Amino acid sequence: MFRSRRIFPRLTALVLGALLGVWAPISSAQNDNRLRAIALVKEAANAFSRGDFAQTIRVCQQAIRTDPSYPRAHVWLGAAHQKRGEKESACEAFVRVTKIAPNTPDSRRAARGIRELNCNGSASPAPLPRTELEARWSAQSGVGSLAWTGDSEFLTVGALDGSWRLVWAENGEIEKLHRGEGGEGTSVANGRDFYALGNSLGQIMLFDTRQGRRKERLNARSGQVTTLSWSRDSRFLAAAGADGQLKILFGRDLSPVEEISRGSRAAYGAAWSADNQFLAAGFGAQIEVFNTKNWKSVRTLRGDASPIGFVDWSRDGALIAGTSGSRIRIWNARTGAYARGINIGNLAVSSLAFGRSPLLAVGGFDGKIRLFNAANGRQITVLNHHQSPVRGLHFDVSGTRLASGDQNGNVAIWRIR
Repeated sequence: MFRSRRIFPRLTALVLGALLGVWAPISSAQNDNRLRAIALVKEAANAFSRGDFAQTIRVCQQAIRTDPSYPRAHVWLGAAHQKRGEKESACEAFVRVTKIAPNTPDSRRAARGIRELNCNGSASPAPLPRTELEARWSAQSGVGSLAWTGDSEFLTVGALDGSWRLVWAENGEIEKLHRGEGGEGTSVANGRDFYALGNSLGQIMLFDTRQGRRKERLNARSGQVTTLSWSRDSRFLAAAGADGQLKILFGRDLSPVEEISRGSRAAYGAAWSADNQFLAAGFGAQIEVFNTKNWKSVRTLRGDASPIGFVDWSRDGALIAGTSGSRIRIWNARTGAYARGINIGNLAVSSLAFGRSPLLAVGGFDGKIRLFNAANGRQITVLNHHQSPVRGLHFDVSGTRLASGDQNGNVAIWRIR
């Protein structure tokens, strides 16, 4: 009786393992973990059949933590990543299967995925983006922030002398100028009908896009306006501030919609999802994601203990990036999972912008602009032109033209193909 109780779980594991394509012997110490992993993979397979690939990934990762050597968990993990277009993660999972379970049905399925994704790189690798310095000119004052207009012909510049300028991107010639009322121009953002300027005095101003005339002014807060960001449809303007408040305003007249406060934690960075359904903003050392239907917080993204400086949302909606000191943190926007961290050295990040996915540009206090593939964290190249902190970075609507402006007033236009 005692003997049969000891043998039965072992036989069960061997039978189930054989049915699921696992032929290697399983020791007594592995029985419970293998059985739990098998059950989890069944759950993952059900999620996959429903098209819930995020749940498939989560359950497979749990199965792998339970039994790292169970190949079927890696197979389903790779398949889910493949469905989501996440080639690198899919390849990593499939290659793992071929190493831990060669010459099995699982390895044959993994090999098919490797061929489909060209994981071995037998075809020519994708070329690195080509960068070209298209134009450069000097503004009359240091740049605090800049942004492209929708037609990609002009830039709006918030200057350190407090002025707002609408300038031709190709040569810096001033089209419109508002001399300001003191303080620094800390943030600019361009909507469909209005340009917006925020300054270090807590003021927000709107300028008509047709004539460049100031339309509205709002004394929005007691501290610096750290970020302005228009919703994709230009209906709302989000304004984050050093006083810890995130204000949502109607874009037409700056009337209040919602005010979100996190006490003493300063609000830095605000970015909208491509479908306008969510707004991400930094509060202290974390980023909160809000549902724009009711402005309720639906997700909190955490990394390390350093305060958030800048926030941006990738154009394909897949990633959210936030900076803290010299570190960039990247999260999966759909699941909230922390994806990776990127460190640029000892100097802090001074600006951040997503281009055509997954291109991420990072400006530093050392004057360098570093381009990264945000999907895998790899540095692509470094753009050298500026000799002072890069305070403004912004891609145009195509995601291939990057404008950069530094604290000394030097502006550069880069073409990234």
